[in-house]
Amino acid sequence: MKKSGLKKLIVVTGVVAIMSGALTACGGSSDGNEKTTAAKVTEEATEKATEKATEAATKAATEAATEAATEAATEKATEKATEKATEATTEATTEATTEAATEAADNSSEDVYAGEYHDNVAGRASMTITKDGDLYQVQVIWADSAAVYNEWTFSGTFNGSGVLEYSNALKVKTVFDENGNPTVDEEGNETPHEVYNSGTGTLKMTDGGIEWTDDVEHVADGTLFVK
Repeated sequence: MKKSGLKKLIVVTGVVAIMSGALTACGGSSDGNEKTTAAKVTEEATEKATEKATEAATKAATEAATEAATEAATEKATEKATEKATEATTEATTEATTEAATEAADNSSEDVYAGEYHDNVAGRASMTITKDGDLYQVQVIWADSAAVYNEWTFSGTFNGSGVLEYSNALKVKTVFDENGNPTVDEEGNETPHEVYNSGTGTLKMTDGGIEWTDDVEHVADGTLFVK
């Protein structure tokens, strides 16, 4: 009986020990699983946080870079536009100044004697003065009527007082018939007819125009030729 009871006790004790070990193993395994799961959750959270932070940092950096680039481009464009506008204004001003200076120079160099003049009485006479080197060539056309046409040509030089003296005037007279063809004058001369070729006289520049003194016929006495 004692041996039998002892065996039973040993068997029961062994079973309890086995069960206790199994439970301990199970408990240890559960704790390990719980620890593994917590670590994994922490790791995933860390990864998520890192990803979010990286994404936010990248976005912020991109926006900042874009904004900086836009500002730089705008500033550069404004600077370039200002530069171009300044250049255009300077060029236009220079061109206008040059043109004005050229025009002023042209006006200042314009001959005060040369030009087209007309008599201020009946408007039937015209005087054309052109510069030819140091000389002035003068042509006067005077119509006595619709049928009688007179032309004088001479040359000379204006002095410091604005007076031109000449002694080489050539006068040609033309008379036209009713059909507009040259014909003879009242003295029977075929026209165009040379009346004289060494006439003398003067031209005098005044504030109002030019006075012509014809020494041969005094045809222009009291007449002022104006531009």
